[in-house]
Amino acid sequence: MNSQDNCSFAMVNLAPLADSVAGAKGTSLAHVPFDFVVGATVLPAGPYAVEATRTGGMFSVRRADCDSETVLVHAIHGDRRKAVAPNKLLFYCQENSYFLAQALAG
Repeated sequence: MNSQDNCSFAMVNLAPLADSVAGAKGTSLAHVPFDFVVGATVLPAGPYAVEATRTGGMFSVRRADCDSETVLVHAIHGDRRKAVAPNKLLFYCQENSYFLAQALAG
């Protein structure tokens, strides 16, 4: 395996937002320090709101400081019996690019 084949991971912690700030209960905030890819879209570093969706097993992710496109990310729950807000975002990193992989909850 050469150095270009290296793959690693990055985790970004989420902080819950107060209902009055978030506008919806269960919204969390992530400060992502790097640009990252979701599908074919590159999203810039910055604050992101993460919240549950009506689609089971998915969370929505959108820029918190402006109106922007919402993307969906798969949820991984530590305890599948409880609906828990996510507490971390997991990114895959390869060749200086970051790819949003999953939202970890519980």
